[in-house]
Amino acid sequence: MIIIKIIRKCVEGMILNDIISILLFCVFAYLFNFNFHRDNYAYAIVMFIGMMVFYGDFYHHLPINWKLYILLIATFLWALFTIFMGRQALIKPAQRKHFSYATIIGIFAIIITFIFRIIL
Repeated sequence: MIIIKIIRKCVEGMILNDIISILLFCVFAYLFNFNFHRDNYAYAIVMFIGMMVFYGDFYHHLPINWKLYILLIATFLWALFTIFMGRQALIKPAQRKHFSYATIIGIFAIIITFIFRIIL
């Protein structure tokens, strides 16, 4: 009986939805990395879209006082990703196309993160 009450409380409080969103975000992030390193850019873009959808779902259900912190953390991590990939594009001319695509995706992710702040 206690287990049923705990499950009901989790489902009502959207905790289960948040956990599923975080897990699916991690799965899509792994698949994005996996496909991107194998130069499957079309699949990587699809995985990137999946990542951003589940990030948006997680962000949408956060309490208002947590949204700013998650926004700042996500923007900081995407900015680090973009700076690192841009640096690699400049250092390694043989793989410039690969790292330039990653830099563009990072800039796109920062823009989407701020759009989520406005919309959600």
